[in-house]
Amino acid sequence: MALYSSFSKSIYPAILPIAACFLCHTEAVWAGEPATLKVTGAEKTDKTNKLRTRAEDCYQRSFLLEDRGDLHGALSEATAAIKICPRLIRYHVRRADIFEQLGMYREANSEYKRALNMVPSPGIEAEREYFHRAEAYYRLKNYPGAQASLFEATKRGFKTHRVYRLIGKIAFKQGQYKKSIHYLDLAIKAKPTPTSFLYKSRCYRAQSMFQKSLESLNQAEACGVATPSVIIEKALVLYRLKRISESKKVYLRWRAERDRDYLLYPDWKSFVHYCETDQKIDYYGRLIKLSRKNNAAPLYERAILNFDLARYHGAAKEMEQYLTMTSWKGRGGVSAACYANIGYRLSGRSERAQTLDEKAVSRLNKNVWPYPVYLFLRKSLSSKELLSRARTNQQLTVANFFIGLVQLLHGKDKEAMVSQQKALDLQEIGLDEYALAEAEFHRLKHRLSLSKKK
Repeated sequence: MALYSSFSKSIYPAILPIAACFLCHTEAVWAGEPATLKVTGAEKTDKTNKLRTRAEDCYQRSFLLEDRGDLHGALSEATAAIKICPRLIRYHVRRADIFEQLGMYREANSEYKRALNMVPSPGIEAEREYFHRAEAYYRLKNYPGAQASLFEATKRGFKTHRVYRLIGKIAFKQGQYKKSIHYLDLAIKAKPTPTSFLYKSRCYRAQSMFQKSLESLNQAEACGVATPSVIIEKALVLYRLKRISESKKVYLRWRAERDRDYLLYPDWKSFVHYCETDQKIDYYGRLIKLSRKNNAAPLYERAILNFDLARYHGAAKEMEQYLTMTSWKGRGGVSAACYANIGYRLSGRSERAQTLDEKAVSRLNKNVWPYPVYLFLRKSLSSKELLSRARTNQQLTVANFFIGLVQLLHGKDKEAMVSQQKALDLQEIGLDEYALAEAEFHRLKHRLSLSKKK
C-alpha cells in the first residue's frame, strides 16, 4: 500500500489536470477511486470550476468573433471549449452551428449527431443541456426528438424565452402557424428579441398577411440592432407589398452588412428573382393544399423552385414526397430521384440519399432518360460515360447540369462553373435544368469573384 501511495504522489501533478477536466463534465470520480488521488472536495471543486470557466470563456468568445464576421476564429474557440470539456452538449451544438454557417454541412451534421450521443448528467446544468440537445434535434429536422428534449428541460425548471422560441420555431416548421405565434408571443413576453419577432413575421408571411409581417419586423428592429436576417426579411415583405423602392433601399442596407447569405443575392436583380420565385412558391403551396395530395405535379414544381433558391434540403424532401405520391413511376420519378439524391448530398445529408438509393434500385424505370444521370449520381457511370449516353441537346443540358452539381458538391467551383456554362450554351431555354444551371452559374461566378478579392 505504501508503494502504491508513493507512486500516486509521483504522478499526481500530471494526472490532476486530466482528472479535473473529466470531473468538469461528469461530476464522477476518476477511475472510481477517490482515495488514490487524495484530492479534497474543495480542491476538486476549485479545479473543476476553473476548467469550466476556461471552457465557457472560449464558448462566449466564439459568439463575439461570429458577430465580427470571423467564423473561422469562432470555430477555433468552440473547438477549444470542447477540448477542455468534451462532454458538454452545448459546445458541440455551437461548433455544429458554425460549421453550418461555413457551408460545411457534412461536418455540421456529424457534430449534431455527436451531441445527441451524449446524455445530460444529473446536477450539471442538466436542464440547460437538454435544451441544447433539443437544438441539435431541431437542426437535424427531428422535431419529435426536439420536443421530447424540450419537455425534459422544462420538467427540470428551464422555462426561458429560448425554450418558448424554439417551440414556436418547431411549430412554424410544421406549418402550425397559430401555435407558433402563441409560443413566440410567450417568448417575447419573457424577453423581446429580434429572432422571436422574425419568426412571428415569417408565420404571417406564410399566411400572406404581409402587413402584419411588416409590423413584426418593425418591432424586431425596435429591440435594438437589427440582424441581417431581419433586414433581408423586411426587404422581401416590402417587395411582396409592392413597395418596390422601399424594398430596394432596405436590400441595399442589408447588402452593406455583408451577411453570409450575400452569396445568394449579390445584386438587386438576383434579389428580385428571389422575391418573384418566393411568390411562385407560395402559389404552388396553395395548389398543393387545394389538391389534398391528389395531384403531385405542384409538389414537383415547388421543389424545382426551392432548388432554384439553393434550398437543397427542402427541395430534396419535396421530391421524395413526390416519389411516394407517384409510386416512383415514369420519367418524372427518375428525375425526382435525381434531384432528391443530389439535394440531400448538397445539404450534407448523404445518409438520407443512401437510404433513398436503396429503394430506387428496384422501383425506378431503368429504360427512360434521365436514368443514366441517376447512375452517374450513384457513381455507377463516369461523367464521360454519362455525356456519351446523352443523345439530344436537351439530354446534354441535363447531363452537364448534374455534372456541375457533383463538382460543386466536391468543392470544385471552377469546374462546376464550366459545366453549367456548357449547359447554358445549348440554349434549351424551356428546360427546368436550363433555368437551374443559370442560377447555379451566377452563384458560382459571384463566389469565385469574392475569393479573388480575398
